[in-house]
Amino acid sequence: MSAQLHMSGSGVSSAFIDRIYEASFVPDLWPDILSELAGMTESKGGLLLSTKEKSLNWTASDSVYGAFDDYLKGGWFRRCGRRVCILEKAHSAFLTELDYWTEDELQNNDIYQDFFYPRDLGWSAGTGLIMPTGDHIVLSVERARGRGPIEASFISTLNELRPHLARAAMIAARMGLQTATTARDAFSKLSVPVILLDLNGTGIECSSEVDTLSDAIAWGANDRLVLKDGDANDLFQKALASLDKRSSVQSFAIRNDEGRPAYVAHMVPVSGSAHDIFAKGYALLVF
Repeated sequence: MSAQLHMSGSGVSSAFIDRIYEASFVPDLWPDILSELAGMTESKGGLLLSTKEKSLNWTASDSVYGAFDDYLKGGWFRRCGRRVCILEKAHSAFLTELDYWTEDELQNNDIYQDFFYPRDLGWSAGTGLIMPTGDHIVLSVERARGRGPIEASFISTLNELRPHLARAAMIAARMGLQTATTARDAFSKLSVPVILLDLNGTGIECSSEVDTLSDAIAWGANDRLVLKDGDANDLFQKALASLDKRSSVQSFAIRNDEGRPAYVAHMVPVSGSAHDIFAKGYALLVF
């Protein structure tokens, strides 16, 4: 699918962003999302991979699925330093090979010479997430070797989408890339404090872990959620009010009574078929 379907004068369309959030809870959608990201950047395909301790979950667009199946099953993943380099950078942007290796180092890299290049791969743009929960997430688009490095204009597009991709990938990783069947099922898989909100910020359901948030949240009239940190509460209310526009800050720190950062809250819209899981829910606030 061409980039023109997603791009406008102001950037990426909200319809595509909605589909990214839908994929948070419906992981079967990720291959198409990754394929469209690849199309936007003139790449062959895309990859989403998460690890935690000894567990590994991954998915990819159909165009590169076979290659990365070989990559994982053939032991190349354990030997390859690309994921380590992306995670070590741990900065909130997409990076290419040339951000952490020189061209000479690439030419002498056995994984690229023996695995990526023979499969007409070898240029990518990837970003990493290291979550406090122990999840390590890498999301990348993979380009044909002959096409050359991914250009800065395409990196800018990926970085525009990165906050949305990061929130959706965080949820998907916590879910083990498995589809939830009910809100309770989703909360159980996430294993972190989560509150399902309606359009007015009223709590509809919450996970049992929310009981640990007594220092951070309160319930106002009609069960409307209030964050005790005034600055964070202002950001929360603005994010809730403008969630449809996808333009406001949707992740923010919450301080404790001593003024120290205690949590990071992520506002995750309920989009598309995720409404089958969360019924009348408008958004999830994930701590």
